[in-house]
Amino acid sequence: MTRRAQAPQPHTDLTVLPDERTARLDSTRRRAYLCINLVGMVVQAVVWISEVLHPSGDLGTLYFNPVFFVMCGFFAVWLLKGRPVALTERVGLAVFAVMLVFRLLTIPLTSSSYFFEQLQTTYWLVMIASVISFLVFDFRRALLGSLALYAASVAVPWLLWYGVTPPGGAGVVSAALASGAARLLQLQLLPGIALMIMWSLAWYREHFVLERQLVDLTEKLAHTDALTGLNNRRALYPHLACAAQQDAPASVLLLDIDHFKAVNDQHGHNVGDAVLVQVAATLRAALPAGAVLGRWGGEEFLLLLPAAQSQAAALARALGQHLAGLKVATAGHITVSIGVAQFGAKESLHACLSRADRALYQAKQQGRNRVCAAGPKAADEAEPSAEERMPLAPDLPLAATLL
Repeated sequence: MTRRAQAPQPHTDLTVLPDERTARLDSTRRRAYLCINLVGMVVQAVVWISEVLHPSGDLGTLYFNPVFFVMCGFFAVWLLKGRPVALTERVGLAVFAVMLVFRLLTIPLTSSSYFFEQLQTTYWLVMIASVISFLVFDFRRALLGSLALYAASVAVPWLLWYGVTPPGGAGVVSAALASGAARLLQLQLLPGIALMIMWSLAWYREHFVLERQLVDLTEKLAHTDALTGLNNRRALYPHLACAAQQDAPASVLLLDIDHFKAVNDQHGHNVGDAVLVQVAATLRAALPAGAVLGRWGGEEFLLLLPAAQSQAAALARALGQHLAGLKVATAGHITVSIGVAQFGAKESLHACLSRADRALYQAKQQGRNRVCAAGPKAADEAEPSAEERMPLAPDLPLAATLL
């Protein structure tokens, strides 16, 4: 019954799952937005005080900057209280859109000497609103929204020049454009080029994110048992190899469900699957800190504990007693047999797993529903052959062939 241990397979660290990566990204975005809002409050206050002390005729700065200051303060408090980041992004985008519309509507009321400064501020708002839109929406909707904002900011000055102006506004725009039409074109083309670069980067980002999600999903599926959701054998090997190489005590528990074949034969494989799922859930709920659990194969589970053999055996007895009290579907009460072995000094992974396997076999031979601890490694115990020690070629994730 001794198994031949395979060499550990390198793979991505599964302790950081995609959901955890998303949470980390959300936390990073929260901190970044908090810093942006705090800096925005300082900038808006300085600009508004400068406008009050040295009036330039910029109505947007005079009347809208205080509103923007209050908005940044509200967002900062919102983020500090842990409110949703996505809602902050959407509200921020709406505010920037309102500011942009306000700037465009006040262009005819601006002094001709400050006409281009007003437009320059408008195009900065377009850039900021476009960045936020790509953070909030998918590529297609963000592209259409930013394109609409840019088109409006480009069209309005020329429409005003050709007479589509409120009373008194035509003179301001005409005077400004008559002396600087080329400057206006340059002012409009530069943001357009910047937006094109942003659109290209956003397209790449969206496709990169999709591919990264595919890699994460494929990696998770390749190292997860589909039925129980536990680590599979491939995922367990790196943990076992690490435990075999470290000096701290570590023990292996091999757990086998008693009479599992009879459950399948008498009640069907659906009931057998239900037993496996229930046992896996029970073991996962009882998992101590630092332990690694996985399905070793068939009706066997493996538990790696950062503990000496005596402690591991005590936990094994507690798990066996707890599982014996479970009643699963029509299978009735189930019992388990457990073999325990501690990694010895300079002991190979193969040797330790073999001793745990023999202890499990002994528990079966003694009547099942019991725990047996393996004896120490014999001095003359055969080590794995060169072929058994030879690492298998690391197989690439399936997603790597799709990229």
